[in-house]
Amino acid sequence: MLNIMFLLIWTILICLKQYCTGTAELVKYGPGADVIILYCRVNNRQEGSWKRNEAPLTVRDIVLQEAQRIKLLPTDYDLEIAKTKKTDEGIYTCIDGSKEIKRYRVVAKEKAMIQLYSGPTIKVMESSTVLLWCNATGYPKPNVTWHVYQQSAQQEIITRISGRMLGLRNVSESCAATFQCQAINTYNMVEPVARNITLKVVSKDSTSETNGTS
Repeated sequence: MLNIMFLLIWTILICLKQYCTGTAELVKYGPGADVIILYCRVNNRQEGSWKRNEAPLTVRDIVLQEAQRIKLLPTDYDLEIAKTKKTDEGIYTCIDGSKEIKRYRVVAKEKAMIQLYSGPTIKVMESSTVLLWCNATGYPKPNVTWHVYQQSAQQEIITRISGRMLGLRNVSESCAATFQCQAINTYNMVEPVARNITLKVVSKDSTSETNGTS
């Protein structure tokens, strides 16, 4: 009984692995710049079809969506997408009758962007722990580095700390600085994008004095 259960679980895991990876071929494109061509050979075009994210895209020789940009080529059952957009991303599946022939994972290339981060200013108490973060997006995956500047002279004191998060423990007033998060990838970028986070540290003495006065 245990052997049967083990075999069943093993079979399910193999199936899940095949489904998740699907031996999908990766296709990268630049929106508006590149034309996507997905190749597929079927025995009979009248039984061929394409799906995008499981939604029907073509049936036989008929293109069901955005026919002004998407067309079937006369060679085999190849699919061409012109005037590409970000929304063309997804999983494309070529089917011959009921049999899956080819699967593609189509991914749009994007410059690195930083839309979400810790915020322009963070104020913390002395001796506390701070976690600064910078959510950089884009494809290929951006490289994220941190640069730290002294607030007084705006002089760089630490450079190239890699990672999307930067943790500071037991902070003191000397940790007060401007932390700059920079992100860059290899798609049409020469200079990185950057966001500044100003860290202000409040000393325990100043809070004690304030409380005593009040």
